[in-house]
Amino acid sequence: MDIKGFIPQKVNNKTVVSFYDFLRFIDKPIHNTKSIAEHKSINDEAVLNHKLAEGQYIEDQNKYTDMSYGAVSMRYSGCEIIAVYNAFRYIFGREFLTLPELIADFEQNGMVLNGWWGTSPKAIKKYVSSKGLKTMGYHDKDMLNKLQNKNCVILTFYNDGRNIMHAVHTVCVARESDGYYGHNIYGTGKIVGPFDSLETLLGSINKGHSKMIYAFSVE
Repeated sequence: MDIKGFIPQKVNNKTVVSFYDFLRFIDKPIHNTKSIAEHKSINDEAVLNHKLAEGQYIEDQNKYTDMSYGAVSMRYSGCEIIAVYNAFRYIFGREFLTLPELIADFEQNGMVLNGWWGTSPKAIKKYVSSKGLKTMGYHDKDMLNKLQNKNCVILTFYNDGRNIMHAVHTVCVARESDGYYGHNIYGTGKIVGPFDSLETLLGSINKGHSKMIYAFSVE
């Protein structure tokens, strides 16, 4: 096994999630209110390019090069925030918070390495809970069946469980009448689904090479 496969194959998921949160914690003091406000002002204008007033799910992360998150763009590291946006859209049936509002909140508390490593999974779970929603999380793929009866799940996974260099992705999975759908799986505008289970959906991503890190339900 080479070094690229060591973390996804040998380091347990709980350790990975805790390390992300540690980096989030040490990163937090360097972000100031002024820079967050400046980013929000820019993002308030840029979001108009994406026509989200209709309140639809965000499926096309690859187009969000014009919106900032820390030192990077939302295209590069915005998947966790988009997953939260989509989960709120599913739960409330509308746009609960605007995307620029969510970005500002996570820049204040949740961003990892100034956005280069996205957002801490623990931070997004805590944030969702702070909005009065019930959450239940698991690190082990074998525990996905415990979320099987949940209508909305936020799922974090390695894009390729054999190679850490293919990075990590987070998505919202929503259950409709005909099964589970993955929103913003590939960032191209394509909705993935339906699937009869969360495990089947996970196994379909990136030709079966994805590997779960963390998942939590939202209700």
